[in-house]
Amino acid sequence: MLDYKGMFLSVLTNPSNYDRVCQVYESALQRLLRCPKEEVEAPTGIIALLRYVCDVRHDVIKEFGECMSNVEKIFLPKCQKGCTHPEILTSSGKDNLNMSCVLVHCSTICLDRQISECGDDIRLENIYSLLSGATMLLGVESSLRNNVPTEEMMFAYNNIPRKCKKMMDDSERMLDLAANNVIFEVLADKKIAVISHCDEGQAQGPAVYGNEAENLIVSEKIALAKNVNEDDEPFIVFNLDTVVKKYFEFKALLPRVHPFYAVKCNNDPVLMKVLSLLGTGFDCASKAEIDEVVLPQLANPDDIIYANPCKTKSFITHAFKRGVNRMTFDHEEELIKIAGVHDNPEMILRIAVSDKTAQCPLNLKFGCDPETQAPQLIEKAWKMGLRLVGISFHVGSGCNDPTAYKIAIAFAKDLFEYGNAIGHQMKILDLGGGFPGDFRSKTSFATIAAVIQPALDLYFPEEMGVRIIAEPGRYFAAAPATVTANVIAVNKVAASRITQHEEDSTVDGYMYFLNDGLYGSFNSILFDHQSSFGVPLFKESDEIKHPTTIWGPTCDSLDQIEKVTYMPKLDEGDWIHYANMGAYTSAAASTFNGFQKPLTYYIISSGTWKMLNRHY
Repeated sequence: MLDYKGMFLSVLTNPSNYDRVCQVYESALQRLLRCPKEEVEAPTGIIALLRYVCDVRHDVIKEFGECMSNVEKIFLPKCQKGCTHPEILTSSGKDNLNMSCVLVHCSTICLDRQISECGDDIRLENIYSLLSGATMLLGVESSLRNNVPTEEMMFAYNNIPRKCKKMMDDSERMLDLAANNVIFEVLADKKIAVISHCDEGQAQGPAVYGNEAENLIVSEKIALAKNVNEDDEPFIVFNLDTVVKKYFEFKALLPRVHPFYAVKCNNDPVLMKVLSLLGTGFDCASKAEIDEVVLPQLANPDDIIYANPCKTKSFITHAFKRGVNRMTFDHEEELIKIAGVHDNPEMILRIAVSDKTAQCPLNLKFGCDPETQAPQLIEKAWKMGLRLVGISFHVGSGCNDPTAYKIAIAFAKDLFEYGNAIGHQMKILDLGGGFPGDFRSKTSFATIAAVIQPALDLYFPEEMGVRIIAEPGRYFAAAPATVTANVIAVNKVAASRITQHEEDSTVDGYMYFLNDGLYGSFNSILFDHQSSFGVPLFKESDEIKHPTTIWGPTCDSLDQIEKVTYMPKLDEGDWIHYANMGAYTSAAASTFNGFQKPLTYYIISSGTWKMLNRHY
């Protein structure tokens, strides 16, 4: 019998126990889920799973226990009452369905006991029963998939409350994510570049590698293959594992918030497909973006928000034809325009609450004053017979001051009360975007979430029934993508030309020209206020570094990637690698001067690939 409680607590209290516990948990998962060993190797998501399950609210736990009691009455006439731990590991010889039922019964008792002992205060020391309950319910669903269901079985399954099914789905995804260790396969149904047999210098695929890969390592393999083939074109490596991990991080830290991915940030179809499989909605800002979501059926119209406060009239008509009703506004003229061309709009009022330190402040252009203008617009919508369903805001892209979210949420609560008092049915709170996405951000997503979550609990407690959404873009897109460009020319100059210091006139400096630049992937330097820092491939860290300027390939002197940096001596044909290049980069890239956009190489681990294909 496994001591779940002791096992998980030992990880939480002493990280050095992690590897040992992983081995035990691997064996347990293999037997629990009755799946091949290669699908549960070396789980890496235990801590994230624990943190997520800890956040499950009391009402969900109670519903979970109640619905499982109903299942128990149907399936378990022979099960011994009063057992305190799952008995599956000693139930050899039973089929999947029977073992699942035993587990469901036992976990129900654990859950009921925890509720009676802890009430609303669900602590880490009680995590084992929550984890058991969530895991055991997976077995029931698996059995329903793999066996011919009886009428009684389907009745029991269909009567599981929606909240419990959601907990089951998220827990299953977490468990599958924990199996993530083998790198990498590709999305075989996409026409994308892949890497295979890199150590032989070939560029063909697909392939599976035996350990988890990082973008830098993969980029080196691709660069070597390109060198063999005399191919010097720049390329992007897009790590889909990072996307999946960030999704689960988002749900773990903000469990009440449903992410609507901001398509404008990066409309890569593979990225959007993965996010769709994970269950995100989409924030669209134009007719074309709506079609990018609707036509490939990435989301239902109810999971799309047309979040552009100033819309082209024909685009509003197009949204209506596509069934997209939910849209933002921030001034009276927009209300009038929408009312004239859309028969069933669901209006969301955007207010201006800004983080002045944000990477890209937005409230100069969008948002109404929450104290003076917003009440007037709420009244105007009511008089026009338009449905106002919620409030939105955007503190600015790349937020550095999390308190801006709390201020905005407080304003939104006041406006919810005002709108409901007038007669509107306010049901949606849109937190906008601004969430940091790369690993160098001054303010982490966890820090921001630690401000948002208690603010939501204070101003919008769950019993209000408000749907809370957000519009993360760079959060999902920035970190997964890296750009590697080729040095196409080298110009040796006096270092003073680079540093602007006369004393450097006798020192060698170098200007390197790459085949990607500000008119391509690095447009984010201009449009997104991004700083890019390159790392030369295949260079030792202790090599002498020289004053360096990095230029793009076009004839425009504005095309400068790094003004002053320090790098080892490079030669024509060398490669420079840039991290965190997925947000507001390729989406705005052009082919100015005839330079083409880089090819993208998508990588994904075997565990994540199987999880996406098995469950979605």
